[in-house]
Amino acid sequence: MEQNDNKYAPPVARVADPLPAVTTPRPRQVVTAIWLLWIALIAPFIVRQMVNAGTFYTAEPKHLLQLASIGGSVLVYSILSFAMLNGKNWGRITYLIFASFGWLGILIVLSVSNSFVKIYQGSIVLVINVVVSQLLVISSVVLLFTKPGSEWFRKRND
Repeated sequence: MEQNDNKYAPPVARVADPLPAVTTPRPRQVVTAIWLLWIALIAPFIVRQMVNAGTFYTAEPKHLLQLASIGGSVLVYSILSFAMLNGKNWGRITYLIFASFGWLGILIVLSVSNSFVKIYQGSIVLVINVVVSQLLVISSVVLLFTKPGSEWFRKRND
C-alpha cells in the first residue's frame, strides 16, 4: 500500500473475496429421514383413498376441513424438510415435537377406546396404515437424532 500524505484522505484497505466456507456433505441418513417423513405423511392419505374407493372429497364442510388439514400439513412439512436439509437444528426439533404430539394422540385414543379398530370403522387396513406410518415417523426421528445426522446438525449450527 502506498502512503498518502493527505491526512483527510479515507483509510485504504485491501479488499479480497471471502474464503469459501468449508461445508460437510449432508449425510445419507438425513436424506433418508426426510424421505421417510414424506412417505409417512403421504401414504396414509393414499391408503385412505383406496379404502374409501368411490368416496372422494366434496364441498361438504368436513371434507373441506380435511383438505385444509392436509394442505397445512404439506406446507409445514415442506418448511421443516427444507430447514432440515439445510442443517437447521430447529427444523428437526420442531419435527420431533410434532411427532410427539402424534404419538401422544395415539396413546390418548388407545386409552379412551377399548378397540383401535372400532375407531377406524372396523378397517384393519386403516389400523395397519396408522401403525406403519408411525413406525416411519419413529425411524425418521431416530435417523435425525443419531450419528452421523446429529453430528452434521451440530457442525452446521456451531
